[in-house]
Amino acid sequence: MARAQYKETKKKAAELRSSHNDRLHAAMAQKWGINARQMKKNMNQIERLRKQASRVRRATKKYRTGGLSQVEVHENGRLQTYTSKNDIERVCG
Repeated sequence: MARAQYKETKKKAAELRSSHNDRLHAAMAQKWGINARQMKKNMNQIERLRKQASRVRRATKKYRTGGLSQVEVHENGRLQTYTSKNDIERVCG
């Protein structure tokens, strides 16, 4: 039962999304006191930019940026731990 309903709803997904977004844009435009058409344009641009950025990250394989929170270095026979940005840059650079 639920699977059949899911399949039927999935066929109408684009139409349902469009009608939902129209209601959303109208409500947001009223809240912010601007034209609904302008709100729709703004939201579509934001969505388009997010999709584009996602495609770029996927193409360049930069899903996450790696960072360091600490570095351990052997100095004078001891293991020294550095956690500040300046110390990490000094030791690694």
